[in-house]
Amino acid sequence: MNDTPSLPPPEEQPPVRNPETQARHEHDTFWQITVPVVIGATLMAALIILVILSDASYVSRWGDIALIWVLPCPMIFALIISGILGGMAYGMWKLLAWLPGFFYKVQGFFILIQAKVTQFADILAEPVLRTQSAAAGAKRFPDSLQEPLRPEEKVKSSE
Repeated sequence: MNDTPSLPPPEEQPPVRNPETQARHEHDTFWQITVPVVIGATLMAALIILVILSDASYVSRWGDIALIWVLPCPMIFALIISGILGGMAYGMWKLLAWLPGFFYKVQGFFILIQAKVTQFADILAEPVLRTQSAAAGAKRFPDSLQEPLRPEEKVKSSE
């Protein structure tokens, strides 16, 4: 029997999301999607009520017949476009449920890579810095031996 625990299916375990970007996303969703849709629906409802309550007795019978023959073609195209748009919205909804958790993991991976590269660069730079530091110390060493012999320069420099 296999003793290793298996992970539950992705539907049972939601992905971990970056809380800061999730809050920003919810705020933007409200103001960029919900509010315009509500305003648009309210305006459409007002226009429908206005059309229903207006007097339409001036419209001729032949105009109605022409409209019956003209409208089916654009309605079919609108139905097809609505279906495509609905499918794309559903696909984005499913994709957005998966992508934030995935990119949060990718972000953590790149942060780990950054830390490792920085650590490796520090290890590579350490001998060079040590050598340059020793060379600078060796260059300064003769001057440090002469400093106690010239006290007048210290007095002048401190003033």
